[in-house]
Amino acid sequence: MVSSLAEQLARSASLNANLLNEKARKQTQSESYLFTPKEARQHDIESLHALGVNGFLQLKALQPAIAPFEQPLFSDAAKSLDRTLQPAEQNAKLDATIAAFLPLLGPFLMDSPTGKVLEWLVRRFRIHEFNVEAVVSLFMPYHETPHFVKMVSILHIQDKSVLRFLQAYKTTAKPLHRNLLINEMVKSLEVARFASGILPAVLSHRSAGMHRALIAFHTGVLLEYIATSRALDENMMAILLPAALEPLQTASHAETKAKPALLQETILGSCLVLAAISQKTNLTAKAVKSIMLAVADCAERISPKQLIRTLVSIAAPQDQLDRLPKSVVEALVTIPGIQSELISAMAWVGAEKFLIPLINHLLTRLDDDLVGDIVEALVTSQSLPSVVARSTAAMLIRELVHGEETAQSTVAMRQVLSHLHQRHPKAVETASRALIADEQDTSEAVERLILSLSVSVAGPSSADAETATLLVASANADAAIRARSVGDLLARVSDDKVAETEKQSISSTLLLRVHDSDATVLKALYTSSPDVAVHALLTPTPTAYLDALIQALHGSSAKPSRDVIRAHFSFLFSHFLPALSSREEDTEKTREVTRRIAVDIVLPFLLFTKPRMKTAQTVWGILETAEDQGLDPAMFELLGGCVEAVRQHGRAADDEGQPRGRRQDSRQVLLQRLPIVE
Repeated sequence: MVSSLAEQLARSASLNANLLNEKARKQTQSESYLFTPKEARQHDIESLHALGVNGFLQLKALQPAIAPFEQPLFSDAAKSLDRTLQPAEQNAKLDATIAAFLPLLGPFLMDSPTGKVLEWLVRRFRIHEFNVEAVVSLFMPYHETPHFVKMVSILHIQDKSVLRFLQAYKTTAKPLHRNLLINEMVKSLEVARFASGILPAVLSHRSAGMHRALIAFHTGVLLEYIATSRALDENMMAILLPAALEPLQTASHAETKAKPALLQETILGSCLVLAAISQKTNLTAKAVKSIMLAVADCAERISPKQLIRTLVSIAAPQDQLDRLPKSVVEALVTIPGIQSELISAMAWVGAEKFLIPLINHLLTRLDDDLVGDIVEALVTSQSLPSVVARSTAAMLIRELVHGEETAQSTVAMRQVLSHLHQRHPKAVETASRALIADEQDTSEAVERLILSLSVSVAGPSSADAETATLLVASANADAAIRARSVGDLLARVSDDKVAETEKQSISSTLLLRVHDSDATVLKALYTSSPDVAVHALLTPTPTAYLDALIQALHGSSAKPSRDVIRAHFSFLFSHFLPALSSREEDTEKTREVTRRIAVDIVLPFLLFTKPRMKTAQTVWGILETAEDQGLDPAMFELLGGCVEAVRQHGRAADDEGQPRGRRQDSRQVLLQRLPIVE
């Protein structure tokens, strides 16, 4: 009850109560921005008014925007104005006038004319007492200067004011250093809201009051505030996002009258703050798109490099977006030479978070020539991140297999996919395999699409376009495409409708694939249609195949893997040799061919040496399996009985339970007993 009565008495007290006390009256008359207390008491209202008008006229020459405030604040009528005797409505109007006028002094706060104007406002309108927040907003960008210290020393700060932390600096007369201000912002959301709201307020109401010190203060304080905070909660985000986005929204308006250089600095400062926010906290997809849209709206006021790097910095730490907002893409597409900036941005960490949704959107607009040029420049760049290449390939393949695009769009997509396949074949292969794994029923369509990406060339005169494409694709750098084309060539060579000359071309191409070092290609050659492969490789004589096989396995640069060796010998023993023996030819010629196979091809792989021990085991196993399946042991006179000897020796070693090292030694002893030499 007592405290309530005290509050009522305090509210009803006269605003001029201090003047009733002689000591307090002298102190009030001594409060000055320019003068010492003793000097302040020597100036009457007339001299102060003359001083203020002089400073105002000087400032008006530098800042014409202050001209409308001459009548309400610097006229002769203002000399007799006492705000303590005015009605509340008139005081509210006066406060609004002062609040609108003070920000215009910001660019010239360190100049002498501004000091004269402030001295008049302090002594006549008592702004240090009734407009404290407006005064602090004006001086805060200069918080480490003597001017700030002087103004704070005369402020009347209430205990419940958001600026109550300045009371300590009022008594010590020391500047407010940046780290101390940041600490106060971290401790109090009210202080953070006040400091972060100064620039947006100036920009939205009186853009003529913009100046570099204010922009630097706003950007620096927010960046340090974000860096100092352990995490950004909802309350902090409610302060930071408006503080960063409102300047962007205001600066993007054509009617904003601030200098272009200052607007650009304001936009770049907000971009830095938004990038820092994105690095510090996880944003929703909707929030990320809204931020990107606000940045893109200012595209005309900043350089393309600054725009792209800002968008990448915002998107990189966040979850992957499906597509960018339409307005953002429109802003990017209309920028001349944007391709070079996008390619340069590929070197930045996390650039894929921006490039993937951008390309996804662009792929839906390939009918536009400008968009097509941008996409082509991106997918043909060697700097394109592999994850972006895979994502682009996956979308293109999916659309071409499932989509219902127009004929023009389909051609454009195939062209982009072809470019991507030429520059990034592994990405296209990985994307196609992933799609096949997810959707088994699309396997045939996807494989044919990838195969068709090979550029059609003119083949033999009797070969049609499809065969020519398959012949070219069989030499593609991508093993999967080679394997697919080999399988299709085998199917085509068995077709009775295909001309004989065309079959000869296919047989020659299949013979070249014997030299392939990839086991998947050899598997396609030997297992897709073994009988067809045998017929193709025996045409016209088996000598060509044996020459190719010797070169592939024993050539000077040959380093076949165990899978490659297994593929060759499995086909040789299980299919080629039985087909060779069944042909009605000269027996002596057949013996000569089999002898060549045994000596020049098989024998070097049958010797148990330490580096090739496992390979020898593999070949002996294949030979044993072939004999079990019906291969006539008599075909290899030099190896007569060797297979059975190795089989029996292996069984004996297993029965005795010999360790691996002793088995290897015993095999070396066995080789001395095998009748492999005439």
